[in-house]
Amino acid sequence: MTNTQHSLRERLISDLAYQLLLTQGLSSMIVTQTLSCNQLLVLKKLNECDVVSLTDLCTALKLSPSTITGICDGLEKKACITRHRPLTDRRFVYVSITDCGRECLNQNRNSIVERFALVADRFDDADLAKTVSLLAELNKSLRTDLKGT
Repeated sequence: MTNTQHSLRERLISDLAYQLLLTQGLSSMIVTQTLSCNQLLVLKKLNECDVVSLTDLCTALKLSPSTITGICDGLEKKACITRHRPLTDRRFVYVSITDCGRECLNQNRNSIVERFALVADRFDDADLAKTVSLLAELNKSLRTDLKGT
């Protein structure tokens, strides 16, 4: 495999994974069947931000407070996250990912990447370049639309 093929393959895998995360169609690819798609999205966000308030998590994922609370309840029971309230203002609740949560997230990510790698290997150079270009444009458009909403 040439460097160009390898680079295009990696971009294709990344863009396909992003599409999958956006549509939350992960259920058939989830390794640890104990985690839902929404739980994986919460873990992904926490992995990016370290510590996040529940309010900010609701805003970032465009989910209701009751939905986020339910998701976090399940993740806390599985030791994937921790919740804490600051002593200065007990009204706020902050969540952070644990090592167990990172491990679950990485296991699922690796499984998805492996499955997409099998798909990417079927493309020739021209098709791979065209697919990567189209997915990159689609993802750019979706990111822009999501930020504007």
